[in-house]
Amino acid sequence: MKKSNIGFVFLILITIFLTADQAALIPNYLLIEKEFGITHAQMGIVSSVFIIIGALATLLWGYLTDKYSRKKLLIIGTLMGEIPCFLTAFVNNYAQLFTIRAATGLGIGMILPVSLSLLGDYFPSKERGKGNGWLLFATGVGYLFGAGIAGIIGPRFNWRYTFIIVAIPNLFLLPLFYRFVKEPKRGEGEAEVKELLKSGVIYNYTAKLSDFKKAITIKTNLFLNLQSFFGCLPFGILSSWVITFFAQEKGFSIPLATALMMSFIGIRVVGNVMGGYLGDYLCKKRIAYRTILCIFSIFLGIPFIIGAIKYQTPSPPVFYQILPLFFIGSLGAVIPSIAGPNARAILLDTNVPENRGTIFSVANLTDIIGGGIGPLVGGILADKYGLSSTLIIATLFWIPCAILWIPLLRTVPLDMDTVKKKMKERSNLLRL
Repeated sequence: MKKSNIGFVFLILITIFLTADQAALIPNYLLIEKEFGITHAQMGIVSSVFIIIGALATLLWGYLTDKYSRKKLLIIGTLMGEIPCFLTAFVNNYAQLFTIRAATGLGIGMILPVSLSLLGDYFPSKERGKGNGWLLFATGVGYLFGAGIAGIIGPRFNWRYTFIIVAIPNLFLLPLFYRFVKEPKRGEGEAEVKELLKSGVIYNYTAKLSDFKKAITIKTNLFLNLQSFFGCLPFGILSSWVITFFAQEKGFSIPLATALMMSFIGIRVVGNVMGGYLGDYLCKKRIAYRTILCIFSIFLGIPFIIGAIKYQTPSPPVFYQILPLFFIGSLGAVIPSIAGPNARAILLDTNVPENRGTIFSVANLTDIIGGGIGPLVGGILADKYGLSSTLIIATLFWIPCAILWIPLLRTVPLDMDTVKKKMKERSNLLRL
């Protein structure tokens, strides 16, 4: 196996277990609310603060990613995430839960900028949809693992054990990662400088604080950041509250509601991988086809998700009565997920190597402004209007999301061409 492949495999595994922590509370919202005597909104605040602090921390991690060793940052950030994750099992009240979950977010904010910066050097431009698809696969599997453990362990034993189980694997993986994985050279994924780097030339371009403004001044970055708010808010609300919705309004048991949610997440993961490969294939035909694919996938998912929310089942249902809901919800999960890996591939293609950690940290912040406030917004709306109406309202935010993709039909080819020209210029300078 190539060294780059070994590094990517470890990156996938570490991402899976670090992401698992993000889903470890959700299946047991009702149990935690009962134990600490809190409301949906208070529970939503815990999840939202965890995600928002992670997003704010990502800004710092992103800047550090573009200046220092990504291998070392991955180790440090993972420890900062897993140690408080483990300690969540020992909280005794709501204040402690709030504090320890906020601390966990500081470390988890590392994973996006570091992993995507590494991915840009592991894969060339035409294969980045595939790479991002597998990275999203890792986050999906991690979410499934965390939710699955929580849904099984929480109701039967105690919700606290979940955090011990999901924290331990990375404590064993990190020493192996440190020993066997070599960090790729920055810029190695760019065809214009790849051969120079192999010959020993050092890519000596590094990030500056002023590079943060490129998240707005580069038009592709701007529109992708804007659409991400409207695209991530529905996922933030749906992923946080759909299990509670199935249990509270449809009368499903928590294990059944968790299993159904896990199935949708698993199907969404398949959509991520499929979307990455499909986007790469279409991009080789014509650059704009990747963007067109994303626009259609976002629009087409809306009616299926609303259909699944509105579908009526007996309470409690038998197996065959759930199948139509499962089929409709599966289409709603898989179709919009096609856009995710392609959005990340576009960001990699339209930004130079030393800016990718910084750019993705800003992109993650806009993702979290949408997805991170999802648990809180969902909790507030649920207390007032009910969970069914809340989930439908959330889904409609995908309409402006899809509309904001339309300008990218023009900006993506222009910004990709700018990066290629800049890398060619740098290649000539590095030869001197």
